[in-house]
Amino acid sequence: MGLWRFRDYVSSRGIDVIEEWYSSLPKRSQVAFRQRLMHLRDRPQSEWESPSAKPYAKRLPDGIWEIRFLKDDVQHRPLGFFGPRAGEFTLLMGAAEKGGRFVPRDARRKAVQRKSEVQGDRRRAHDCPFA
Repeated sequence: MGLWRFRDYVSSRGIDVIEEWYSSLPKRSQVAFRQRLMHLRDRPQSEWESPSAKPYAKRLPDGIWEIRFLKDDVQHRPLGFFGPRAGEFTLLMGAAEKGGRFVPRDARRKAVQRKSEVQGDRRRAHDCPFA
C-alpha cells in the first residue's frame, strides 16, 4: 500500500466512468496507466508538484490534476484531485491532449463539476479496482 489510495468517480447512474474509460483503452495503454498510478502512489504530493514531476502529473486550476502518460502517440491526461479525504486521490475522468487542448474540450469543466459532486457526497466515488 502506498501513500495514496486511488478512487474512481461514479456517475449518478452508478457507472464507474474511470473503469469505463480504462476498459476502452488498448491493453498497452492500460498497462502504461497502471504503471503511472503505481509510480505516483508512492510519492508525496510535494513531489507531484516539483518541476521534475511534470512528465508524470501537472496541477491545473481549481485543484484539478492531470496524470500524464504517452502511449502509442496518444497523450493521455486523466483528471482527478487530492481528496476528498486525506490519503486519497480521486480520478474524475479520462481525457487526452491533442494540439495543446483537452479531448473532450470540456474535460476541465466536467472535472471541476465532478470534484464538487464527490466532495458533497463521498458515495460518488469508490476504490479504483486496478490501482
